[in-house]
Amino acid sequence: MSSILAIAIALSALIAVYLLTQARQDKPAHAWLGTAFGLISLQQALTLISLSEGFDSVNWGRPIIAALLPTVLWLQVQANARVDWHVHPRHLALVVPACGIVILRLTPALSGFLDGAMVLIYLGFALAIGLPAWSRARPASAQSTGWAKLVSVWLVAIALSDLAIALELAGGTDLTRSHLLATTLASLVAFLAYALLSGLQGSGPLFWLTRRRRSDSELRKTLETHMDVARPWLDPELTTARLGRQLGLPQRAVSETVNDSLGMSVSRWINTYRIAEAQRLMQTNPDRPLVDLMLECGFQTRSNFNKAFKDLTGETPSAWRRGQGPVKA
Repeated sequence: MSSILAIAIALSALIAVYLLTQARQDKPAHAWLGTAFGLISLQQALTLISLSEGFDSVNWGRPIIAALLPTVLWLQVQANARVDWHVHPRHLALVVPACGIVILRLTPALSGFLDGAMVLIYLGFALAIGLPAWSRARPASAQSTGWAKLVSVWLVAIALSDLAIALELAGGTDLTRSHLLATTLASLVAFLAYALLSGLQGSGPLFWLTRRRRSDSELRKTLETHMDVARPWLDPELTTARLGRQLGLPQRAVSETVNDSLGMSVSRWINTYRIAEAQRLMQTNPDRPLVDLMLECGFQTRSNFNKAFKDLTGETPSAWRRGQGPVKA
């Protein structure tokens, strides 16, 4: 058992270092995933100390770290789905489960609910991560959706294994003799070894994540530069396929980059440029007819123009012009 734990500690620590060295300001997903593997390494280290030296005091930290892991993974999935995603103060609510674990540890009468609470935490975060991915509730690339599904399944597997181990220990089995714990740790070691070795060889999930995020960032810059310089959105017939042909990119690459990086459809993204131009023209020439203005911005019908304008600004073009509100893109 101790040797398996030592290997798991070393492998997860190596992966954490690998990901954190890949992390930069525009790649927070790497930092969050590196933090997750760091927590795994720390948790296994505390387990090893507890088993080897009998220090019961370290057992206080293990469930708290375990409760923080799904929180960090949720943050990683959000950062992975959108390049421009950032942590908001409201996300402090995500530490509530870990605070609940602390309360259970401090209250002897409630300590029996600790294992059940941990299972519920993991299943809850698995649902929060997996439900949008499985239901496709928001625009996202196939890659980020697939990663979210993988993480949700992983959290469910952890919850079920924790439940099985808790039931085994409740039957009187000593932790050092738990077959389920040994099997779980062996599976973790196998996964960590595969992830690390495949990443170093230019394949596997770690390499895929780092390469894909770098590719998304470069494609996004290419697309935004093209939209700013060439202004293809002035063409009322502009489509994803046509935009891709202009840049020599596959239609799917354009669609997935916009969905993944900006969290919106390509048509909505194109309309942000058209509406921004319409607002600029209305401010420059307030008396200009809206029909002339919309045609110059790339819209073909008044209904589409009104719908897109209200969708992005919350107001109709006429109301916005009367109010002379700030420019919104």
